[in-house]
Amino acid sequence: MLNWLKDPAAWLIILPIIVFIAAQWLIKKRTHKKQKSIKLAADISTFFFILADHVFMLLVFEKSYLLYILLGLFIVGIVLVSVQATREGELHFDKVLRGFWRICFMVFALLYLVLFIIGVIQSLLFLVG
Repeated sequence: MLNWLKDPAAWLIILPIIVFIAAQWLIKKRTHKKQKSIKLAADISTFFFILADHVFMLLVFEKSYLLYILLGLFIVGIVLVSVQATREGELHFDKVLRGFWRICFMVFALLYLVLFIIGVIQSLLFLVG
């Protein structure tokens, strides 16, 4: 029943949740600030969500969309840099990078949930059919 735990893809898929919860718990325990712990946990787990979404797409759609993911990240970065430069007249790299990373967390966490739901539906349809 727990054969899926032997699959490296399964571990890559659940890793972002584990990293987010562990980082949030450790940071909250150390700083006693809930808001700060959530933001830092999101920053830490973003890379793992990107990786998990790639693996999810490989499993669900049987095709790699890594190039599109990287292209999308690049376009979001360009848009953020141009908005920051036109709005403030100068570029604050730390603000742009923080905003970019937080947008990536939001997008990839949402995509993670959508892919999870699609995967569950596909599995149920496979079991029924």
